[in-house]
Amino acid sequence: MYPIFSVIGIYLAASKASKIGQYWREIFIVSLTGIPWEHISSVVFPVAKVSILDAKISRLMLWYVGFDVSQRDNLVILPKGAIQIAGPCSSFDLLGLMWQSCLVICLYFTLKKNQQVLLWICSTLIALGVNGVRLCLMALLVANNRTAAFDYWHGSAGAEIFTTAAILILALVYFQAIARKRQVLPQV
Repeated sequence: MYPIFSVIGIYLAASKASKIGQYWREIFIVSLTGIPWEHISSVVFPVAKVSILDAKISRLMLWYVGFDVSQRDNLVILPKGAIQIAGPCSSFDLLGLMWQSCLVICLYFTLKKNQQVLLWICSTLIALGVNGVRLCLMALLVANNRTAAFDYWHGSAGAEIFTTAAILILALVYFQAIARKRQVLPQV
């Protein structure tokens, strides 16, 4: 119901029906919030494939830091414990959020095409990287038998910290793109 009432509110905020066209971005963005993206994108990008990619990224991060780690499908295996990456623990939801944020930035702010492409690539890498760090943390907590800490980082409160971090990193990337744009402009 939220998108319908929002579109009606935007329509009523317009002084005349003929001026509704100037609010096309707002109407488009609000309409996107009403679409069940997780159901549509789960057909295009099955969660199982994203979970396996997350397991590979987590294994690579842990291996690079120096841990003895292996990976089998969506399992990240340490000598003293393992985690299975599935459903909400995968990067699936964070990727959707980052792509929606990217779409809002591209619709509202003027960026060159190459900056837009770079922003989309960065948002994907940020989502995969930030969730990979979270999964590494959870794997280490399981391996060290820290159940209470694992429950916190596995729950919504711990996940929201990483989601906020991902959005802040995307904002920094956007501001860097704007800063470079300002440097290119001649000084008056």
